Amino acid sequence: MGGGRPVISRQGIRTDVLWERWEAGDSIADIAKDYGITPAEVETVLRFEARYLKAV
Repeated sequence: MGGGRPVISRQGIRTDVLWERWEAGDSIADIAKDYGITPAEVETVLRFEARYLKAV
């Protein structure tokens, strides 16, 4: 957790940051490259955030 929000543990990246980038129009490939993670990890984060936002 980072600031009370979930993070990608090995990078310490808050998942909502990736969601906001995707919502702003950044591609999954660009997000992955910028943060040194795989596109599959970005997709997993986006699925998580979509479920999280639906629940709150």
